[in-house]
Amino acid sequence: MHAITCIVTLVALLAITPSSAYNVCAQDLGISLHAQQPVAVDVREFEDGRGQPTADTKSGAQSEQAKTEPAAKQASMPKVEPIWYQDPNNLTAIASVGALIISIIAWFTSHRSSREQAMRQRREELRGLIEKLVDYRSDFNNKFSTLPSEQEKLHYGKLFNTKRSVCLDSAEVLSQQLERDVSFAEFAVLAQENYYESDYSQARKFYLKAVKASERSSSLINQVFAYRMLAANYFIQDPFRDLDQGRKHFEKSLDIIRTQVDVQRDPYSIYTHTATYREWAHSEMFAQQLEQAKILLGGAVKYAHAIPDWYNGKYTEIRQNASMYCALGSNFAERGDLEEAREAFRLGITMLQLLSDDYSNDVKGQINQEWGRREMSIGDKKAAAALLNQARAYYEALPPTYLWRREKILIVDKLETDLNAVAVNA
Repeated sequence: MHAITCIVTLVALLAITPSSAYNVCAQDLGISLHAQQPVAVDVREFEDGRGQPTADTKSGAQSEQAKTEPAAKQASMPKVEPIWYQDPNNLTAIASVGALIISIIAWFTSHRSSREQAMRQRREELRGLIEKLVDYRSDFNNKFSTLPSEQEKLHYGKLFNTKRSVCLDSAEVLSQQLERDVSFAEFAVLAQENYYESDYSQARKFYLKAVKASERSSSLINQVFAYRMLAANYFIQDPFRDLDQGRKHFEKSLDIIRTQVDVQRDPYSIYTHTATYREWAHSEMFAQQLEQAKILLGGAVKYAHAIPDWYNGKYTEIRQNASMYCALGSNFAERGDLEEAREAFRLGITMLQLLSDDYSNDVKGQINQEWGRREMSIGDKKAAAALLNQARAYYEALPPTYLWRREKILIVDKLETDLNAVAVNA
């Protein structure tokens, strides 16, 4: 409102133009603004009886003409007045207008500076809230499962949810105020937190915002991640499931790299392709589209083997794909398709044959354990016993300090005990 008042005042002052300015304009055009009035003259006073001018009249007229000619010329010339902005009477108005213009410029500059400062403060506040959310989630994942009693887990879970809810609500409000200044990663955190709490509708809104934010950046990888997370959100349970939309966005995630980068030459692009195929396969498996999942997992394996050996992410991706085959085999077995299940378990073991690190041995143990459990469920005790024994060997080969080593061995012990009980009863 203050700016509008200033502008109106400026226009009003500029509209009050001194009259002398109009005189200057007329002078420039050669026009006199002071028109002379005509004078009535009785010509008979200067004529003789024949209607001719007398001699005296002639000589007098000539003399009078000589006298009045310079005066007439002087009278016909326009009066020269000072230019309006040189008139001392107008200097005050000019100074006022100048002061007003400077005031308006200063107001706009100050307003813009204040707005930018407020935006920076909100950005910092949002960043702090996002960091808290990430830290809360990390602490929860690391600590919750290690709590010894259900009572302690219940108490810790309530405390975590309270802190998380306060931060999440505040962060969502700030993200709406800042919208175009919020990064892809920040929107992704807000989406994930809503997803973890099963608020799938709210999560999808933030996944969509994350996609838009990623498209404003120059990072192709951010766009890949954004479309991949949005795609996975369409594979969740009904009524939020939309397989066509999910597949379309997974395909878009692949196309972003495929159409702009030489996938065969860039290791990180190959790695990204592998991860996208694997996550797509996982989503299809979650929706019980097992045949589609099997095809996609094959694509993930293909790109995983194409990653150069020196690239750090290659063997991590191979182990993750092997774990995916274990999960696929379990799903096929659950559906009653034992041959497909055995093939999936076998492919998982095969992928890890050349790897002997602790993590690979852990995955091998998991695949043999699950395969043995499934064989035990259909009554093939001999195959089950061999697979469980192999799982135990892999677990026992892990260092004593390896996370969950003891618990894994205890699970195999229980399965073997159950298997022996069935054999005795038979």
